[in-house]
Amino acid sequence: MRIGVIGVGKMGGSFVERLIGMDEIEVINIHDKYRSKMERFVKMEKVRVSKDLKDLFEMSEIIFLAVKPQDFGGVADELKGVNKDGKILISTMAGVCIERMRKKLGMDKITRIMPNLAVKYGKSVVACSFSDGLDENEKEKIKKILRRFGEVIEMDEKMFSAFTAIVGSGPAVVFIFLESIMDSAIRMGFDYESSKRMAVGMVEGAMEVMKNLNLHPGELKNMVTSPAGTTIEGVYELEKGRFRGTIMEAFDAMRRRADELLEDE
Repeated sequence: MRIGVIGVGKMGGSFVERLIGMDEIEVINIHDKYRSKMERFVKMEKVRVSKDLKDLFEMSEIIFLAVKPQDFGGVADELKGVNKDGKILISTMAGVCIERMRKKLGMDKITRIMPNLAVKYGKSVVACSFSDGLDENEKEKIKKILRRFGEVIEMDEKMFSAFTAIVGSGPAVVFIFLESIMDSAIRMGFDYESSKRMAVGMVEGAMEVMKNLNLHPGELKNMVTSPAGTTIEGVYELEKGRFRGTIMEAFDAMRRRADELLEDE
């Protein structure tokens, strides 16, 4: 396979790094409007720097479009007149739907995806939605590529705003939660490094328990919570502060904003 990646910032750059190790891939053609972003990839195995988008499309079968939504118009203009027959596009652009890309680019084989920053470590959850122009073999080929980034979930495109809130923006909520745990430990007298190790280790351990026991988180909470013990006192304070309701409201606000961005397009 010959892959193209347009935009090699944080997300596009992670795609390149994860795909280099895939045996089926012969070459990864890259292009970015900022030449400095491509410099770190120049000497990497399989990577080829394309002189422009026309060159990238000509030399690639499957193209990742990993640019900001506001840059889409410029990319579409640059690709006018470029032969796109048989090419497959995989887009990460939030708020830019498949139908809009089909009309602007004149392409029928389009996949819209939504990963998060864990792509770099192969631990993302990746949503994908396919255009009608892709056959089942092409869809499976795309899913195989996407599995290099993490777990792949195919869904209706109308669910992308909700997925963006939960998985795309969700890590920020987790990081705030971790920061709060660390601050609590520091307040109790632990140093920064110890607080960080405790917070991260505790969350990693809790996730392993949940994955291995496959129980509802409420059941796992009850396993830790003893009558009149320390845990129930903390749970009580969280409930008084509307912890769960606040989390749900935050995610719904992110979902609404994702919808607004889509409407703006």
